[in-house]
Amino acid sequence: MGGYTPVSEMSILAALIAALLAGAAGALGLGGGGVLIIYLSAFASMDQLKSQGINLLFFIPLAIIAIIIHSKHHLIKWKDIIPICICGLIGAVGGSIVAGMIDASILSKIFAVGIAALGVKELFSKSTAGNDSSKNSPASEKKTDKKQIKH
Repeated sequence: MGGYTPVSEMSILAALIAALLAGAAGALGLGGGGVLIIYLSAFASMDQLKSQGINLLFFIPLAIIAIIIHSKHHLIKWKDIIPICICGLIGAVGGSIVAGMIDASILSKIFAVGIAALGVKELFSKSTAGNDSSKNSPASEKKTDKKQIKH
């Protein structure tokens, strides 16, 4: 008959906690998508490929909003971005083709190893807390140029 599956209060709570953690990690620039994929794969019993697809669906509208905001503040160097976007699209298509050829259990193991390696790298990398990355932004370059002209 119908496909209604009752949802337990525990699964709703787990989904809310995962959403909160993913949102918090994303707001901190830590990649909330990793939390979302882990939740969907491990706790919601979704296969790896579907989990990654859902993660991309969440990413697209947020990326569009970020592009609009950064573009309004002149923080995007469009001449530099276009070739990067083209290469990224080629890589995404190639990666999705390869991922479609790999068994879901192997794909999830590759993902787990990648996440673990990234975690280890972050644990042992030097902190950049004192560095001001805004010094290299196009907006700060304009301010610097204006200061140099005044002198």
